[in-house]
Amino acid sequence: MIRKILLSAVFLFAFGSAVLAQGVAGDWTATMHGQNGNDFTLNFHFVTAGDSLTGNVVSPMGGDPLQITNGRVIADSLYFDIEYNGNTIHHLGMVSGDYINLKSVRPGGEGMTMTLKRSAVQK
Repeated sequence: MIRKILLSAVFLFAFGSAVLAQGVAGDWTATMHGQNGNDFTLNFHFVTAGDSLTGNVVSPMGGDPLQITNGRVIADSLYFDIEYNGNTIHHLGMVSGDYINLKSVRPGGEGMTMTLKRSAVQK
């Protein structure tokens, strides 16, 4: 009996994580305040497979999209890294419906937070 309960719990956790991971997939935007006082938008494109998270981030500065690496979605949390100017920036987010509260941590511990909003038009 206990074995059936444990197997059921493991299945529900794994299934629940996969469902949440699918809910993260798609396009998200975050509006940031620049140092010069101008706002700019970051566009995140998340791709999920099981609990794995990949994708990219596009900034208004142009250039190639920044690739998401080491990404995972576990329950309502997501984790990923982005390489920028030779540095690895770690990200930790909490999913809440059509929003993700995301914290990025740069080398040396400097961090910032942003709120991602699901894009109205999914590609």
